[in-house]
Amino acid sequence: YKGRHHPDDPFWWGPEFNYEFEDKNLNIKPAVKFITDVVKYWIREFHLDGIRFDAAKQMDNYDILRHLDSIGRSMRPCQPFFSQAEYVPEKEDLCKEYGGPVDACWSSSFHETLRCFLAFKKDEADKYENMANLKYIFSSKTFVNYLSSHDNERLLHDIGRKDSDAFIKMKTAIILLFTSVGIPMIRQGEELGEDGELGNKHVEKSCFPMPWNLLEKKFNVHLLNTFKDLIKLRHINKSLQEDPINFFHEDDQNKILAYSRGMNLVVITHLYKIAKTKYIIGNFPQNGIWIDYITNEKVYVDDVNNLTLDLLQFESRLFIKQI
Repeated sequence: YKGRHHPDDPFWWGPEFNYEFEDKNLNIKPAVKFITDVVKYWIREFHLDGIRFDAAKQMDNYDILRHLDSIGRSMRPCQPFFSQAEYVPEKEDLCKEYGGPVDACWSSSFHETLRCFLAFKKDEADKYENMANLKYIFSSKTFVNYLSSHDNERLLHDIGRKDSDAFIKMKTAIILLFTSVGIPMIRQGEELGEDGELGNKHVEKSCFPMPWNLLEKKFNVHLLNTFKDLIKLRHINKSLQEDPINFFHEDDQNKILAYSRGMNLVVITHLYKIAKTKYIIGNFPQNGIWIDYITNEKVYVDDVNNLTLDLLQFESRLFIKQI
């Protein structure tokens, strides 16, 4: 392909294939033939059960994505196969639920939004740091959500320290990652508290071994246990697998948002630097006793479905209804 499919896009990694070009002498489309053989090789040799298409925006061809998805599934008959694409910013119409070619699309907005709120990254705050965007990133079931990836710095690195305040922010991020409707993804080492700088020099040649020695520190052990607890909940709680999200409390001034997944699970997130005391959350799904999933603290929702609680700065709470 001559030039770029999207010349105004800041992301570019070199020459792009022309999937439309057909060699009349050989009666083939060379780019389609080549990339089809690549997909077949990886699935056949390494028994992959899914594929991620990098830089789908630069591929700029839904038909080839649909073709490669079909090739992958044909090589794994009667077995699960999951296709996803990276497109910056994410697009719902890339996903099969909306007529697109793949199962899911990476959500760069999820990463950028939490980065703006929790790490004070103001470069795109006007675009991401608002309640409407929070509700958007929490709601789509066809997005792959992540706190960081191989393309950007880790959230803990951007937060800039490892103390009790940093742990509260990371706990908030983990709760939001696993209780959102989309598909949670963990970058290798994130669960251990890896915060090494990625940088921008020869990243593709860098080696990042698992930093197991981090578990010698209490901060990192607490972080790992939080990940394990939320992974377990995601597996056993049907509401997190099936039920839609319902936003029942929104306070833009104090940056507090509450949502439920089903009738028995509630998340309250506070994304502001000033702690709140005796704050009232109304319209709870049910009254009675609820239990904080992380701390096991019991709280009481009164007869008019109000919960009064204290919230630390940047704290999130995850409550399960006591049955």
